[in-house]
Amino acid sequence: SYTVSYANMSLASTRASTLDAAVIGGGLNAQLTAQGLTELTGVTQAVASSIVAPPPPQAPVSPPEARYSVHMTTTLYGYNNLTFGINEQDAFVEAIAILGECETTDIQVTGVVDRSAQLHAMAVNVSYTVSYANMSLASTRASTLDAAVIGGGL
Repeated sequence: SYTVSYANMSLASTRASTLDAAVIGGGLNAQLTAQGLTELTGVTQAVASSIVAPPPPQAPVSPPEARYSVHMTTTLYGYNNLTFGINEQDAFVEAIAILGECETTDIQVTGVVDRSAQLHAMAVNVSYTVSYANMSLASTRASTLDAAVIGGGL
């Protein structure tokens, strides 16, 4: 069982049909096998898809406790909302922690937005906050992170 969320009903309806066709037509089986699930022997749709209203808004996610935070958004090519999951987010946070010289607990991923349609390539924008104890560290490490992303260090 899984849930896929979309911004509006029209998009949800269209994408639900596309996902149904992928599961029924074998596209999901091929994608899962390509992702390394080599033991997979078959995929079926156990329950028909359904569209439900969005849940009530949640309280906003706040960055970890710190006095100074650096807010950044980085575009990662080769991923979309389906392929940039928890493991990929964890790896991203680890990389930012190394480059930003901080702990992974100082980093909060605040959003992942699929940009594939706008950029005409598979890509996601990852927004995140890195928190530091003082302004000097925040300023220095923000410059370091900018240079690493621009220079290909990420």
